[in-house]
Amino acid sequence: MKRFFIFLFVLMGAVACIDESYDLSKVEGDDVAIGNNSSEFRMPLAHITLTAEQLISESDSEDSDIISTYQEADIWLPSELPGEAEFVEVLLLQEDSAYLQSILNALFDEMAVSEQKRIDVCTLLATKYREEFISVLPTNLPSEVVREIENASAEEAATLIGDLFLDEAIRTEISQSIGLVAEHHLTEMQVKDVVYDIGNLGLGSDIEKMLIDNLDPRGTEPAINALYLYGTIDSEFPFYLLIDPHLDGTDIDLGPLRVTHEVYPIEEKRLYIEDVQTIFAGTTLTMPIRISRYYPNQGLDEKSEVHIHLMLRKTGALKL
Repeated sequence: MKRFFIFLFVLMGAVACIDESYDLSKVEGDDVAIGNNSSEFRMPLAHITLTAEQLISESDSEDSDIISTYQEADIWLPSELPGEAEFVEVLLLQEDSAYLQSILNALFDEMAVSEQKRIDVCTLLATKYREEFISVLPTNLPSEVVREIENASAEEAATLIGDLFLDEAIRTEISQSIGLVAEHHLTEMQVKDVVYDIGNLGLGSDIEKMLIDNLDPRGTEPAINALYLYGTIDSEFPFYLLIDPHLDGTDIDLGPLRVTHEVYPIEEKRLYIEDVQTIFAGTTLTMPIRISRYYPNQGLDEKSEVHIHLMLRKTGALKL
C-alpha cells in the first residue's frame, strides 16, 4: 500500500476539559486520570488507501494486476448482459455453469452482428491466446486451416478466426472453442489476499500506558474502562467486494465487510491489552478479498482506490 498514515491524538476530546495554565509534564501521573467512568474519547488511528495497482489477479499462470484482468474481461463480456443486468455476478461465473453459458451466448450473439466486437475478441485470441485457442479447435477442421492460423501474423490470424466464426456451417463448433478460452479467463477474475506489514507504531510507552493501564480484563461485562476499534470503508472500484480483514496475532476480526461505492461501517470490536500491545509493536494486516459483482465498462484504472478509516473509542478515564 502506497499510503498508510498512522496518526494518534490521545487527548483529542479531552483537551477541552483541561485548563491551558496546567502543565501536564509536571503532574505526578500515578493516581491522576483524565475523565471518569462515564467519559468517552474518540481518536483517529489509521487511514489505509488500497489502489487498484496493488490488487494482483488470482491466476494459475503469471501474476497480473487486476486492471489488466478486468480490461480484458470487458472484451470477453457482451456489451449488453443477459436480462439487461447492470452487473456480472463474478462468483456465479465460477459456480453456476448455466449462468456462465448465458454470458457466453450473449457474447456470441453480439459477435454475429457487431464487427467491432468480433474484431476485439478475435484479436485477443490471436495475440494472447492463439496456442490455447488452436488446442481446442474442432478436430474435424482441416489441418491446413489450423496451420494457417498458427503461422499468420496477429492481424491475419484475427481475420482468419473471424472468418471461421462467420461460417454458419461451423459457427457452433467455433463458438464452443472461443467459449472454452473465454471461460478460462472469466472464472479467474479474483484477486489474491492483500497482506500488509505494519511496523512498530512508535507511539511511546507513555501513550500506550495511558490507553491500556486501566482497561477492564477480558470477561468483564459491562466494561467501564474499555477500548474499541471501529471505522468505515468505501470504494471507487466498479465492484462489490467482500473483504474479511484481520490483524495477525490478535483476536481482532473486522469482517466480513461488503464494500460498495457507499460508505460502509466497520462495526466496533473490543480490544484487549494483548491486542493493543501487538498492534503497537507491529503486526500484519491480512485482507482476503472476493469480488462479488462487476459493473463492466465503468472504468478501472490506477487512480481507483479503496479507503479504510480506522478509529479508536476509549470508555472510562485515561490514566496518566
